Amino acid sequence: MGLEKLLYLQGIGDGFSDSYGRFCPTSAGTRKQILSAMCGSIPEEASELWIERRVHQLDAKPWQQLLPSFQWCYLDSLGLRFRLEAQSLPSKALQLTLTSELGEEFVVSFSAADCPVRGDYRIGERCYLELELKLDEVSGNCGIAPGLGYHRVSLSIIEREGDDRLLAAGTLMVAPRQAFQGVLQKNTARQTEPHRRPWGVSVQLFSLWQEDTPGPEAMGDFGALLKLITQLAPKGLDFILLNPLHALALTEDASPSPYSPIDRRRLHPLYISPPLCAEGTAPICDAESFAEQTAFSPWLDYAAVSRDKCARLKAMWQRFNALPKDAPRRLGYEGFVRREGLALQHYAREQASFATGDWPTDAGFYLYLQFVAEEQLALCQSRAIEAGMSIGLIRDLAVGTVGSGTEVSQHQSQFCQGASIGAPPDAFAPQGQNWGLTPLDPVGLKQADFSHFIELLRTNMRHCGAIRIDHVMSLFRLWWWPAEAENQIETAAETESGEPEGAYVYYPFDTLLAILLLESQRARCLVIGEDLGLVPPQIVAPLKLGGLYSNELFYFCREQQDFPEFGGFRPPNDYKPNAIMMLSNHDVAPLKAWLEEEDLRLRRELGLLGAEQYARESDDRRRDIQALEVWLSRFYPFDNKIKAALAPDSVTYIHNLIHNLAVTVASGRSALFSLPLTDLLGDKVAVNIPGTSAEYPNWRRRYSLAVERLNDSELLQNLLRDIRRVREQSGSAEPERLRAQSTGDADETANRRQ
Repeated sequence: MGLEKLLYLQGIGDGFSDSYGRFCPTSAGTRKQILSAMCGSIPEEASELWIERRVHQLDAKPWQQLLPSFQWCYLDSLGLRFRLEAQSLPSKALQLTLTSELGEEFVVSFSAADCPVRGDYRIGERCYLELELKLDEVSGNCGIAPGLGYHRVSLSIIEREGDDRLLAAGTLMVAPRQAFQGVLQKNTARQTEPHRRPWGVSVQLFSLWQEDTPGPEAMGDFGALLKLITQLAPKGLDFILLNPLHALALTEDASPSPYSPIDRRRLHPLYISPPLCAEGTAPICDAESFAEQTAFSPWLDYAAVSRDKCARLKAMWQRFNALPKDAPRRLGYEGFVRREGLALQHYAREQASFATGDWPTDAGFYLYLQFVAEEQLALCQSRAIEAGMSIGLIRDLAVGTVGSGTEVSQHQSQFCQGASIGAPPDAFAPQGQNWGLTPLDPVGLKQADFSHFIELLRTNMRHCGAIRIDHVMSLFRLWWWPAEAENQIETAAETESGEPEGAYVYYPFDTLLAILLLESQRARCLVIGEDLGLVPPQIVAPLKLGGLYSNELFYFCREQQDFPEFGGFRPPNDYKPNAIMMLSNHDVAPLKAWLEEEDLRLRRELGLLGAEQYARESDDRRRDIQALEVWLSRFYPFDNKIKAALAPDSVTYIHNLIHNLAVTVASGRSALFSLPLTDLLGDKVAVNIPGTSAEYPNWRRRYSLAVERLNDSELLQNLLRDIRRVREQSGSAEPERLRAQSTGDADETANRRQ
């Protein structure tokens, strides 16, 4: 019982229901491995005593503290909870002092005996009570009520002489019920337009390239992003959805994946555009330090990118250092460094200490790079709003960080370095998925008053109108692999159960969600929760009530039982209304590759599909495409006929099919719609193939056209025109033609999901 209780207190689950609804128990041995990863090795000779002490620390000790160091309540239900021993309720009056973030202070005296009991706990013969002081009932007496934010609270006891003696202090967070839903940015240039449902384009920033830098050493940066905004904003877009912009390692052998950052609070320096910076516009003195312009390459060479950008950034740093100490730009830099505090200083020192190759060992250089990167990202967001976008940029917050990075090294007590996160074994990945990222420790997170989580949200909600939370289920639970299982996955070694074993670890969901809602309101930032995959039913309603947008992907919007005549593809009016619908994303094949089965052929070449599975999936694909043609004939949103198709193997046929699919999906009832630039251009080479590393050059593919030449694409021009038209249809979420042709069964199904 003692061990089982400790596993519960640490958040280590005993099993889970898979995508088929089957309960999969977690072995006792695996749960103990996770426990050891969290707490270190448990002494066998004193394991029972150690467990007893650990349970007391996590379960009993908090009841002996008058105030927790961190607690929260909703704005419409203000309350402060405190704990006292039942037999020693103070007869003297208690005094609460609350100091708001703005420095406002209110003081109220009360009797503990008048406060309702919310819980109790026994330690031996002693009974402890949890009491609640309803602030909304007493705040009127002092004339001040706390608003949203993090407020300091303290409890004192009033002595007979009138003096007060401090008993305890902590933080009270007051949270809203919903994330920011707010009025989208007013667009005076489009005031005469009808009601518009926001839509936009998703972009891998590193894949952009410019006409004057076609070579593989030139990575897409904030300068390219500004040009993209200039090109696309007049087409009626409301947003550009970006890949994670987090700082990656600057070593030549570092992973280029934007989802494997060293620090999610910092921006990747390689996204800096020297021409956008005052120090980058001067003539280059040492031209030999820079790469010569080469012919266009469809693939990035990150080693060349790093060498070329490093030389340019060092030249900028030298010019910056030549500025007078009282120069406005230098003062702006110093203010930025001061505001960012110890976290930025730690990042800069770590970067300097691990610098390799031509990268400087001066910490000040890395402070400067963050200063420049932040100002350039802010410029991109302001230009997007000025150009008429109602949301602007949507940033992406990765689910984790690498264990060797600065984020973990600064907050080691809030991470568990003896495990990594991923996904459990399933039909698509029988050995499971290990993403090689270090998980946050739910106990360490709580003991640190959630400070790192708060900082993570604040830094990623800057310079954008919305944020996408990758794997939003991580607010509730994450799949952990103990260190012992990592090698089993890589070598396909088997355990007694026949597969490597991990476990779900559970997090303080209510608290993390409340923090997310508060930070969203403070930053005026919409929140999209990426909930593709296995979603625990316990979080569906809270996320929806909290005003988070769900995330749907066209490929996965299928229910064979409900819509067999369409191959399971759901009608557009059956999409979730409170969601962003994506035509495709970085984890699935580009639409053109999917339609031409290029993705299947590539996976076969890479050894990811056997001959029989390839044949089976190829047959399934042909049936899917036939079903989609039926689906399109029913739901294409315009009155004119579906664009005439030529021979099925012609480019025109595929482009027409891409156009018709994208426009029809865009016509659905989703509140937000996004399609990738890859599909807009009709590109078919994937930027990433899950399950590969050295087998495929992931995160290196560039777009087929320079950013300045995007309007040369007829497919792009036609798609943006028609998507804008269909998203601007007024009032109801689905167009008239679509509503008229929807069956009663489809409407019933949609109603059941609300």
